[in-house]
Amino acid sequence: MGVEYAGIKINSAKTTLASGSESKVLSFSWRLITGDDEVVDYVVVLTLSSIIEPKHSPKYWTLVEGVMPDYKERQQKLKILLERLKSESWL
Repeated sequence: MGVEYAGIKINSAKTTLASGSESKVLSFSWRLITGDDEVVDYVVVLTLSSIIEPKHSPKYWTLVEGVMPDYKERQQKLKILLERLKSESWL
C-alpha cells in the first residue's frame, strides 16, 4: 500500500483487534491471530488505510476497496470472528 509506519506492537487489547496511531505505530491484539488469513489481511488493510485516511469516510472505504475489492465479504468474516470471541469471553 506504500504506507510508511514506525513500528508494530502486539498487545492484549480486548476492546479492539487493531489500531494505528498518529505516531504511525500499528498495534494488533494477539487475539487477531484466531481469525483466518482473510480476516487478518483485512484488518491489516484497515489499519494501514487509517494512517492515510484517519476518518472512516467514503474516501477511506474507497481506499480499502482499491486494495481489497472483496472487503465486504471479509468484513462479514470479521464480524463472525468478533461474535465468536465475545461468546467465548475473549473480548
